[in-house]
Amino acid sequence: VVPRHSTYRRGRFASEWAADLRRNGWPIWLGISGRLASEYAVDYSVVPWATFTEPEVARVGLNETEAKERNIPYEVTTFDLAELDRAIADGEAHGLVKLLTVPGKDRILGATLVGEHAGDLIAEYVLAMRQRIGLNKILGTNHIYPTLAEANKYAAGRWKQAHKPERLLRLVERFHTWRRGSGHDAVARKMDGTRDAGSERRGVGI
Repeated sequence: VVPRHSTYRRGRFASEWAADLRRNGWPIWLGISGRLASEYAVDYSVVPWATFTEPEVARVGLNETEAKERNIPYEVTTFDLAELDRAIADGEAHGLVKLLTVPGKDRILGATLVGEHAGDLIAEYVLAMRQRIGLNKILGTNHIYPTLAEANKYAAGRWKQAHKPERLLRLVERFHTWRRGSGHDAVARKMDGTRDAGSERRGVGI
């Protein structure tokens, strides 16, 4: 009789389990491993780099030179760190955020940061590009004030400002102008009617 917890019994169970896996579970394992490999595969197009000089330089994705060499159309949006409150307070108000996006869309093709802690700040753009998060969602994300991370949000805001729907805004402006004019006319007519009624009452009294 072999003891229940003997090394022999454990080894026999392991070998039987492995044989059963080869017979029945191997296709399942291949499917799982293939799924994991595709889901967690390294995307070399969004691997960032940083140079820890003064100021720091960090980049992910395409820059203008690479986009031109590959004939990839792009738009450029920049935000100057001289306008960032935290950078001003820290005496580090130099550098910029430079974004390349698909023309007319908020999808990021590349980001270059120059300034204090650029190697830390680039992570938000790495995540955005890896998960296909556009500038609209970065703009809609709360960033603590005052922090250097706000530079990413303000850069997204610059892009949004350059892509505001001018035609729609003009139509809205005309609509509100018309409403204000219509309201003013209605008030004027009511006041005129009130004055006329008062005059008639005074005439009757006389």
